[in-house]
Amino acid sequence: MKHVNAARTIDPRELARERLARERGAAAKEHGGRLRVALAYPNSYQVGMSNLGFQTVYHLFNRREDVVCERVFLPSPREAAWLERHRKPLASLESATSLREFDAIAFSITFEHDYVNALAMLRQGGVDVHARPGARPLMLAGGLCPTLNPEAMAMFFDALLIGEAEGIVDPLLDALISGGCADPLRLSGLPGAYVTKGDNRRVTRVWAPGAFGHTRIYTPDTVFGDMWLVETGKGCGQHCRFCAAGYAYRPTRHAPIEWLESKIDEGLRQVGKVGLVGSAVADHPDFERMLEHIARAGGRAGVSSLRLDRFTPRLVELLHKVGEATVTVAPEAGAEPLRLRINKDLRDEQIYEAARTVFRAAPSTCKMYFLVGLPGETDDDARAIVEMVKNIQRIMVDERRPTGEAGRISVSVNGFVPKPFTPFERMPFAGVKTLSARLRAVTEGLKSVPNVTVAAGSPRQDYAQAVMSVGGREIGPLIEAASLSGWAAALRETTLDLSFVERGRAPGEPLPWGRVDWGMAAGYLEKEGGRFERGKGTPPCPPPGSGCMRCGLFPGVCS
Repeated sequence: MKHVNAARTIDPRELARERLARERGAAAKEHGGRLRVALAYPNSYQVGMSNLGFQTVYHLFNRREDVVCERVFLPSPREAAWLERHRKPLASLESATSLREFDAIAFSITFEHDYVNALAMLRQGGVDVHARPGARPLMLAGGLCPTLNPEAMAMFFDALLIGEAEGIVDPLLDALISGGCADPLRLSGLPGAYVTKGDNRRVTRVWAPGAFGHTRIYTPDTVFGDMWLVETGKGCGQHCRFCAAGYAYRPTRHAPIEWLESKIDEGLRQVGKVGLVGSAVADHPDFERMLEHIARAGGRAGVSSLRLDRFTPRLVELLHKVGEATVTVAPEAGAEPLRLRINKDLRDEQIYEAARTVFRAAPSTCKMYFLVGLPGETDDDARAIVEMVKNIQRIMVDERRPTGEAGRISVSVNGFVPKPFTPFERMPFAGVKTLSARLRAVTEGLKSVPNVTVAAGSPRQDYAQAVMSVGGREIGPLIEAASLSGWAAALRETTLDLSFVERGRAPGEPLPWGRVDWGMAAGYLEKEGGRFERGKGTPPCPPPGSGCMRCGLFPGVCS
């Protein structure tokens, strides 16, 4: 930990009291006679409380009278310095109970880079992850990362929870209350329970057909502090072959419009602004109706990333009415042939026409997301990102000229990282040198373009993420070393063979996440990989309930 001046440290208990005073909706329970669960998010309070999945799990635990669930977050450097100086363990937000005093610790992990934060939190809480079960709290983890690849962190946890919490939490709690937390093998066979030692059975991903999230605890101290979040649906049926989010929440499900309008109304009463979130918000059949509902109520809205082929003058007008001044889009690749191969079926002219529609209607900022290092990408493909942004900047200038107000384009470009349970799960990581060159080509190519800003990712961080994304149990010690000394030192000193990252995995080669049954039809991902190699596209999923079973059998939704 970096040295922090003692005069600038801060008592986490004081900060907790201030945060709790600004919250609406937190639970307050006595511990006596209840199962005590610490729900941990391995990042800051601001990031954790912006996560609907984390808030949903907190609600699912605390709706039960026989459970008390309290939150724990990664302390800031000033808080961590105070804990170290006063030799105090990391404790819960609600009651300042030490992490090690809980019956179970359940981590919600959304990003691989938070693995090291999770281990740091456990050390700060006085929890020895290597102690035998029963000599420490039961160690659990769920969320997107453990669901995709439970093996990367398996050596530190008793069980990883695979799938959506709404179908997992109650059976899990029943088992813990009836049988205690000392023997993880008692969880074997529970929905989604991937027990890490002494159990080799396959585990089926849990999905909850009718469950959708919304803000449960409102606080202004979050990334989206001015918004009440509502999940419009789960999954995405566009089949983008690189996208973990598009596969992790299959099958595609849209929240009922009646439910959405009731939660939107609640958010407008509470805050006045609603954030509509989901993997494919604009794919909801009633998306424009939602915006019209908010506009009629005089409310405001924020919308997550939208597909460029969804923009119409009417949609942009509605976004303007609800106060959305920033449009977020993700072309992913600058070259049309590469987009088609990764199944991002957007033609150049569609993108440019969408840009004309957007800037004609006056939103002030367009955020654009791109990837470099995609399978099959060339240096020319990376340079095509520069040409696309320049073309859109010229469109912006032309469309904004009559108003006398210049818009802005914000470009974010990062390296592709292969993800489990996508058609690219066996693909190689491009390498730090290749990513650095392509990121440099984009940033240098756009640095002098007026009203365009570029934020480029770190190839070294992308490499570390790739190791964690597709590595097996053998990388556990490497993650532990990184949590102590940082990734640069850990990678420099490791003796592990990490060649699988940049060579990829051959067809038929065992995958670390092979014990998980994702629900996909046998050979489906391999078939999609073959279509990529041949440059073939895959049409979008039909509407839910159409009887499609192309990628798998999901009763009640796709059959």
